[in-house]
Amino acid sequence: MANDVFVYSTLTDSVVYTLENGKEVLIAGGANVPDQHFYTPQGVVTKVSDADLNLLKNNRVFQLHHKNGFLKWTDKKVEVEAVVADMQGADDAAPDTEADAEVVEKKTGTKVRAKRGE
Repeated sequence: MANDVFVYSTLTDSVVYTLENGKEVLIAGGANVPDQHFYTPQGVVTKVSDADLNLLKNNRVFQLHHKNGFLKWTDKKVEVEAVVADMQGADDAAPDTEADAEVVEKKTGTKVRAKRGE
């Protein structure tokens, strides 16, 4: 019997990873995007099988997302906020915040998007 693993993501968009065996696994996105109630989750969780996780670890894009701090997994489901607290925050696909809008380009005075981490 396969065990379940919980993959935590701080990616804005959901990603479909294609495994070596041709199977596709969807890891949910939605971090940093407000819902209809203006709740903005810091991260989301997706349940996958242990076998799928082992194949995901061989996927180049999955490896990059993990290396860059956007993905983490555990064998027990815990509060999303507790897991994502030390992970990479918003990616470049996240909507601008007020802090982003306050960045003003000096030459034109036009508000521009700040690069994440600056």
